[in-house]
Amino acid sequence: MSTPNPLEPNPRPAEHHRSPFSGPAGLIAGLIAGLILMFPLVSLAEDAPNDNGGGAEQSSPSEESATSKQDAAPEQSAEPDEAGPAQEASASDEPGRLGVELNRLEQLDGSCRVYLVFQNGLGTPLEALQLELVLFDDQGFIQRRLTLDAAPIAADKTSVKLFDLADTQCDEMGRILVNDLLELAGPEGELPNEVSQLELSTKLEVELFK
Repeated sequence: MSTPNPLEPNPRPAEHHRSPFSGPAGLIAGLIAGLILMFPLVSLAEDAPNDNGGGAEQSSPSEESATSKQDAAPEQSAEPDEAGPAQEASASDEPGRLGVELNRLEQLDGSCRVYLVFQNGLGTPLEALQLELVLFDDQGFIQRRLTLDAAPIAADKTSVKLFDLADTQCDEMGRILVNDLLELAGPEGELPNEVSQLELSTKLEVELFK
């Protein structure tokens, strides 16, 4: 067994392996490597909603609701069109009118001839038309009451009827009252005989009223 020689130098200690990431350059390299490793994870996290199809499922209900509203719109707009024929039918069901116009007064010796113009708007021929008239003088006093038969009058026809008032001066006549519609009938029988059906007018200073 040999003994070490104290005069010989000690053998050189083994050098430790130096890490490539030691020092400032190693820190920078480590940060870069970490960012490279994290980048795929960030990309996967951003792509995850598209893969699951969540965006398309959320937009589909709004598209369906918009389509349903557009489909419902024509049904709502059709309601006024359906109501149109009903309104026209109700307008056609309204009763017609019978026009009576005081057109002229003519003095004949001791009598006054009265000209009345009738406009039959009742939509049917009139085989009976009887009016009760009351005459007022220009002072407002009643002169007489009389009955006038004005039939027949064809449907949608204008007809002139005249009658003579004996012992009457035309210039003393003030007003003529249609007091009642006594009779009104067509080919199929009696019609509603209401004075409200009459449309009265005059072309003279003498008033024709109801």
